[in-house]
Amino acid sequence: MPEKQRYTLPTKAGDQRQLGELTGAACATLVAEIAERHAGPVVLIAPDMQNALRLHDEIRQFTDQMVMNLADWETLPYDSFSPHQEIISSRLSTLYQLPSMQRGVLIVPVNTLIQRVCPHSYLHGHALVMKKGQRLSRDALRAQARAA
Repeated sequence: MPEKQRYTLPTKAGDQRQLGELTGAACATLVAEIAERHAGPVVLIAPDMQNALRLHDEIRQFTDQMVMNLADWETLPYDSFSPHQEIISSRLSTLYQLPSMQRGVLIVPVNTLIQRVCPHSYLHGHALVMKKGQRLSRDALRAQARAA
């Protein structure tokens, strides 16, 4: 006997589904279930960054799908100081990976959702992505620097 699904996914463009009144880890388990069943990325809008971080940790417990946060700047528009370097790095990493995300969950605080972001072409042309232990070709590095 097939397991009963607790939630139906939208079937065509324009269909909407809303979740609400979920307590404890119910939201995380349901979002993880949706991410497992859905053939594309799932966007989860959180009320604030604290809830986004909590949901990120909880959802990762219930799914093997990629789960990413688009961090809030945590500054006001006219503050005289810049956001923390870890926040900048986290945002750039998420924005850089987003176009290649085939499946998974993107968690976005509502304040972050209303802010403009740079085009992917700009980010791709001006970012140097390196991983720990990665070997770089001098010629490839020069070519990427020239392209920027």
